[in-house]
Amino acid sequence: LCDGGNDQYDRKYFAILVRYWDNGAGRAVTRFLDMPVINIANGESLFLGIESVFTEYGIPWTNVVGFASDSASVMVGIRNSVLSRVRQVQPNVFSLGCVCHLANLCAAAALKKLPVSIDNLLIDIFYHFKLS
Repeated sequence: LCDGGNDQYDRKYFAILVRYWDNGAGRAVTRFLDMPVINIANGESLFLGIESVFTEYGIPWTNVVGFASDSASVMVGIRNSVLSRVRQVQPNVFSLGCVCHLANLCAAAALKKLPVSIDNLLIDIFYHFKLS
């Protein structure tokens, strides 16, 4: 699981979380792994950042079964993305997009199909029920 963000000084942080089976807990757990500064946010730089963290913590790519991120092309695009590079070293990795980002994209696309703006629709609904 990974995602990026900026701080007030324009440093670009890249949070990396891992999910694994914990025998002691008897369940899958998600834990924060690291948050390197990666100021060039392209697929190659982000992948190299993940690879560096995995090397530092002794995590082999053979242990990676899934990759979760937002749906940005730099993360999951067909060419030159983090996912395309992950699949070069671990071809069977499962990719899961962020459900929240995907829901947002679906809602935004659906709103574009409405015959009126959402603002006008909500106002019309309000007045319809106010007068009924």
